[in-house]
Amino acid sequence: MTPTKRRARAASVARDASKRAKAAAGTDDATAGEAEAKENARDGAGAGAARARATTMDDLTYDGEIVVASTARELEEAMARIEAFDARAGTTATTKHCGFDMEWKVSFKRGAGESKTSLVQIAVANEDLSEKLVVLARIHTAGLTRRFKRWTRDGARGKTGFNVRGDARKLVRDYGLEPSRVIELSVLAKERFEGGCPSAPSWSLARLCEHVLGKALPKDKTRMSNWEREELNESQIKYAAMDAWASLLVYRALMKRDVVESFGGEPYECDPLPEPVESSDEEVEDEDEDEDE
Repeated sequence: MTPTKRRARAASVARDASKRAKAAAGTDDATAGEAEAKENARDGAGAGAARARATTMDDLTYDGEIVVASTARELEEAMARIEAFDARAGTTATTKHCGFDMEWKVSFKRGAGESKTSLVQIAVANEDLSEKLVVLARIHTAGLTRRFKRWTRDGARGKTGFNVRGDARKLVRDYGLEPSRVIELSVLAKERFEGGCPSAPSWSLARLCEHVLGKALPKDKTRMSNWEREELNESQIKYAAMDAWASLLVYRALMKRDVVESFGGEPYECDPLPEPVESSDEEVEDEDEDEDE
């Protein structure tokens, strides 16, 4: 074989080897691509199933009275109504807790600090939910009135909410007012579900509503709206009231033995969790006497 033919044959062998290598690589890429596509499809199907569950659920609704308190006088009157409501409803294990939430204006400017709390939402109801009331306390305009401070510090009324501990810390930072006896729903849910319960960071109030109440909690961009505007609009009022109301209903459902279920679907018996009281009635009364003087 001449040198020219040997070089031509070597080149041909090299080309064939290159083609085989590319074909093998292509097969590996295709296999990897198919696996990735299947993984994405499975994830998409899971997310789609979750969305489907939410869309097939009825929305959570609130058909009770909503009181918007924008001045000190309005806030005192609203808190007096809550006190009267408490007196009528009694102090059973169910009625001595309220739904609690807060809102504040979110700034999108770089370097801007966090705004102070604008709104505190309080939801109360009697045992059978035939009487209910939501108060929207606009404390950035009304200020911290005597009744509002007394109620917030009162350990006889549990304040239940999602991320309520964070809200409590913010209220201390903003106004030096520390809510007594706050009950974190994400932690309570983890305690009340046997095994298979997601960790607290994976919860949201909307997810708790779906899992515990079987209802969808409508969520939109209202949370990011201007809570310091002169008058709250209808969507803001509805959004704020619903969050406090949902918090109350989720708490009550979690504390009822007949509705508490594990993620496996099996009901189980559980006793109410102990809830430490951070301040006594005597302390609250003493503070009020000092304020009156």
